Amino acid sequence: GEGRPGRHQARGNVHRGEMMDPKLMTITPEIAEQWLARNTDNRRIRPGLIKALASEIAEGRWQVTHQGIAFDEYGALLDGQHRLRAIIVADTPVSMYVTTGAPHSSFAVVDSGASRSFIDRVFASGADVSKEHAAIARVIELGAGETRRASYLETMGFINKHREALDWVVGLGGSKNGRRPASMMAVVARAWYTRDRARLAQFVEVFSTGAANSPADWAAIRLRDFLMSGKFAPKGATAPMATYQKSESAIDMFLRGVPATKLYGTRAELFPVPGEFGATKRNTGKRDGANEGFRRTVEG
Repeated sequence: GEGRPGRHQARGNVHRGEMMDPKLMTITPEIAEQWLARNTDNRRIRPGLIKALASEIAEGRWQVTHQGIAFDEYGALLDGQHRLRAIIVADTPVSMYVTTGAPHSSFAVVDSGASRSFIDRVFASGADVSKEHAAIARVIELGAGETRRASYLETMGFINKHREALDWVVGLGGSKNGRRPASMMAVVARAWYTRDRARLAQFVEVFSTGAANSPADWAAIRLRDFLMSGKFAPKGATAPMATYQKSESAIDMFLRGVPATKLYGTRAELFPVPGEFGATKRNTGKRDGANEGFRRTVEG
C-alpha cells in the first residue's frame, strides 16, 4: 500500500491516517523508552537540555503546557525526544500532552518560532526581576565555572532564595564604564550576608568610578584595571572564573583595608551563604576537579 518508507513505520497505538488528537497522559520512564524507539529521523541530541529538563522533573518543578510529545501519521516520533530522555534520566513519571496523527511534513516547522528569553517569561509572569538578578543568582548557586543553562523556574528559585541580597546589589547602580560582570556582583551578593554592607557599597562605587579615597581602596582599582585589560588567566581559564576569583581577592582586601598591589586567586570560598558549610566550597563552581588547573595557574 501507499505510505512512507518502512523506517517510519512504528508499532503501537498510533495509526496511519488518524486525525491529530492531543491527550493528557502520564508518561513513565518505561513508556519513554518505548516511544524513543520510534525516533527515526529527529534532530541531534542536546545533552544540556536533557539535563535541565531532568532537573525540572526530579525537583518537582515540571509544569504541564501545550508542548509535549507528538507522533506523525505513521507512528514515528515527531517532537519530544528531549522530554522523553529527561523522564528517563529523572526516573520520574510526568504528565504531558501527547499528540498523535500530526502530519510528518510539520516536522520542518516544529520549534521554528523565536524562543522565549528569560525576560520574555518574566514579563509574561509579572515577576519583578531583571536580567541582572538572574545572572547574579545563577553564579551564586551554580558557580562561575558552570556552563549549563538553568531553566526559567530553576533561575526563579535561585532569585527567590537570595532575593533580599540581589535587590540590594542590583540597587547599587551600574559601572560607568559598562563593566559590572555577574561574576563580580555575585561575590558582592555573597558577602552581603556576613560583611559590612556600607563598605561593600563603597567597593562597588570605587570600582565604578575608578576614584579611590585612600590606599585602603586600591583593591577595587586593581580589579577594575584587571577587568578592563581583558588579560585573564592562561591555560584555558574562562573570563567568569578568573573574574570570580580575582573579585573574591579584591573584596576581601577591600573589606580589611589592605592596600592591594596585586590580586590573587582564592582556593576556597571566602563568602559562604547560609546553608553552606564554612569556607570549603570552591568559588568557581561545585565541580572542584574541573577548576583545579585554574587554581594552580592563578596561585602559582
